[in-house]
Amino acid sequence: MNQLKINILTSLFILSSFSLFAQMDDKEKFGEALFLMEGNRFASAEPILREVYENDKENANINYCLGYSIFKSFTQKDKKQALPFLLLASKKANPNYSYSDPREKKAPVDVWFYLGKAQHNEYQFLLAIESFKKFKTYVNSKHPLYVEIDKSIKMSTYAQKALLNPVNIKTTNLGNRLNGFYPDYSPIVRIDESAVYFTSRRPRQDSSNYNIYDPIDGMMFEDIYVSLKEEDGSWGEPYPLNINTDGHEATVNLSIDGRTLYLYKDISGNGQLFESKLEEDSMGYETWSEPQLLGSDINTKAYESHVTITPDGKRLYFVSNRKGGVGGKDIYFCKKLPTGTWGLAQNAGPILNSIYNEDGVFMHPDGKTLYFSSDGHESMGGYDIMHSTLTDTGWTTPINMGFPINSVDDDVFFVTTPDGKRAYFSSFKGDGYGEKDVYMLDLIDAEEMALTLYRGEFTFADRYVPPSGAQVTITNNSNADLVGVYNPRQRDGQFSAILAPNESYHLVYEADGYETYEDDIYVSSADNYQEIYKDIKLRQVLVRKGLSKIKPAGLAVANVTNSVMKDGVPQEGMRIRSLDKNEGLLKETYPRTEELKDVVVYFQKFFSYNMKDINESNKEFLSFIQDIVELVKARGDAKIIITSSASKIPTRTWKTNSILTKKRAYDTKALLEKVFAKQGINPEQYNFVDINTLITGPEYKGDYLSNKSTYEKYQYVRIFIK
Repeated sequence: MNQLKINILTSLFILSSFSLFAQMDDKEKFGEALFLMEGNRFASAEPILREVYENDKENANINYCLGYSIFKSFTQKDKKQALPFLLLASKKANPNYSYSDPREKKAPVDVWFYLGKAQHNEYQFLLAIESFKKFKTYVNSKHPLYVEIDKSIKMSTYAQKALLNPVNIKTTNLGNRLNGFYPDYSPIVRIDESAVYFTSRRPRQDSSNYNIYDPIDGMMFEDIYVSLKEEDGSWGEPYPLNINTDGHEATVNLSIDGRTLYLYKDISGNGQLFESKLEEDSMGYETWSEPQLLGSDINTKAYESHVTITPDGKRLYFVSNRKGGVGGKDIYFCKKLPTGTWGLAQNAGPILNSIYNEDGVFMHPDGKTLYFSSDGHESMGGYDIMHSTLTDTGWTTPINMGFPINSVDDDVFFVTTPDGKRAYFSSFKGDGYGEKDVYMLDLIDAEEMALTLYRGEFTFADRYVPPSGAQVTITNNSNADLVGVYNPRQRDGQFSAILAPNESYHLVYEADGYETYEDDIYVSSADNYQEIYKDIKLRQVLVRKGLSKIKPAGLAVANVTNSVMKDGVPQEGMRIRSLDKNEGLLKETYPRTEELKDVVVYFQKFFSYNMKDINESNKEFLSFIQDIVELVKARGDAKIIITSSASKIPTRTWKTNSILTKKRAYDTKALLEKVFAKQGINPEQYNFVDINTLITGPEYKGDYLSNKSTYEKYQYVRIFIK
């Protein structure tokens, strides 16, 4: 049957239902509402009960049913309206309540339980505890709500404590271009924070989901949207992904490289987990492959709701309510087999899993910190966000993230950035744009994660879009393990990877028909988070077809006398110049030996806070330029690498340290181009093969004036000539 016929028949049915409903008396309407409540269709029952209530406002039974239906609604905003109805009904609670008697004017003793829930929802925790205890005096262990009483008292007790000990955060709404009137939730973010994917129940711009509603809650089915971050830091207009259908599709997680999307789909009432691959992203519009069911026994006839994968792709965690678990919904995991398939699922155990429910798993890019939600561990109410760390002896006891990250409502979807200092989540707030909005949290007191975000950008001498075969391969130099193979995005040529500290890595950048560029970097052993941004420019192969590899030469090592040694022998004509923030020549050098590989001449300038410019007339800089001129005359060309760094001291002048470090690098590039032109060096004679921008150094502790030297050694620009 086509959609037009369905809509016509649905409209006729609704009109006839309205006609019949108008002829009912209040007793019949109340009976209809009870029927809908039995089917968990509270949103449909509520307007009927409100109409009956207008004619009998003192009826405790009507007040109870109306308050209960409101509290069971899907929106936090509506739940707040339940309290006065339940409070009135509680005054006439009767243990001899008759549910089936239409003449019943009293309320069931269950009203005390739901009154407690409504009070808890309004942060009236002490009153809620009294209501739960009152309910316990009426019932015994045979009552279906009995097992919830002590759990609810425990939640109210913890919530009261958490409210008095809030964590230090700053909440930022992602704006009215991304958020709207309809629910927006379950955000997942690329590790470089360049895009956010989220679930929305909004009408599509092309009206293709018009009049298609979920019969359970009367809302539009879930769709997946993406919003891209613009140059000014704002979030762009979101658009729906091509994989949305007339059913439920919801965001679950994203792979580290941003090219595999994990999603939830409702298949005939059964929640299942899928994956989709990024096929194209040119012109800022993404195309994803047809979602495929995750393999092994991840999906069953039970309900599977969430999934996350470790950065190395070797272990997958997911949530299921299958039989044999510790509680209701449990966390399970699978290991990647040598065949590339997933092994059989194993329960993650009683430390992570409570006797109740867990959900919303998210593995941090460090590969050992798991964030998830639980309504069984210490919780403020409903689901709370927890985190646990995998150690050599197993998982640590889950820790609640605290108030106001967690609230009395269900807090399920929570993802953090690689540095652990920001997080994205969804919540209802009175000053938001809709029923649920997507927010960013600044976790002010959180410790930085000790890892490095490596961001690379491919640029090409003759085109703007990466050609076929463009990829970077990263291997660990110490054990030759493959870290990963990464493909640049077509829209901006960028890719991102997570690198562990205290390791050396070999990177090979290649593309069909272009020279291959190889590089080695060392990620220092640090207790802090670092960002490395590299701009790699590949040139076409003009001599022959195929790839022409640039072979690495022997290692060049700098010493404190400003000479360069190669294989222990001083190299004539190789010079190092390091300037301090006052343009004076330093007697020590800071680059690591790995950075000086194949380097012929090198220049370094340290900056004061917020400064970024090299003095063009500085004699050491002019001498450095003269060395380059002599090199070009002797060899015909020069390969240039620029590395800049900003410390983590906040900057208002440049808004972010990411902008500041890029200004240092690219203003230096512009200066070199200007000076080269004056010296008669043509652009064909030099190539900026690599531009790196870093944000590094210790986490800022508000002590710049008393501790300048600690931060200023991370404020520099370095120029390497190969």
